[in-house]
Amino acid sequence: MLSKEASVHLIISIIFNQSCKSKTAFKAPQELLKRLNSHLFDLGKIEAAGYDALLNAISQKPCLHRFPSVMAKYVYNSVLRINQKYDSDPRNIWRNKPDSQILDELTTLSGIGRHKAVQCLIYLDILGELSGVSQEYQEYIDYMTEKCAGFFANIDEDLRWIREL
Repeated sequence: MLSKEASVHLIISIIFNQSCKSKTAFKAPQELLKRLNSHLFDLGKIEAAGYDALLNAISQKPCLHRFPSVMAKYVYNSVLRINQKYDSDPRNIWRNKPDSQILDELTTLSGIGRHKAVQCLIYLDILGELSGVSQEYQEYIDYMTEKCAGFFANIDEDLRWIREL
């Protein structure tokens, strides 16, 4: 089972995994923590610090993403949503829920559309967070992993960052 810390890292990595290499996206949360002068992701403190603090942390050279203001907005809005709806714990998005509901709930987070939600579902399945996925979504996952093989080529390396938390 993923720790709360690892689940936050996963969600932020998924958000960051746009217009950059997945390796960069999965390393970004740890650097973001350092820049926020923290050792753990405390979503309440991130919310209290505000968007500007996130933007500053993401924008510091070298930038954590090529679109720092967009990423700061996505992360901040997602933190707000997780704090308000999921009791500050992203694991509540997927705990004891069918995959269709998990996908729907993931897409309510800023910066996570259907494709990113399926990507996250794949990672959650590999990490043992799900009790399996329905045939409908398994076929979609199979399609994505086949058609987007390069995208998932480094999945073990990407998830290493999550597993180490």
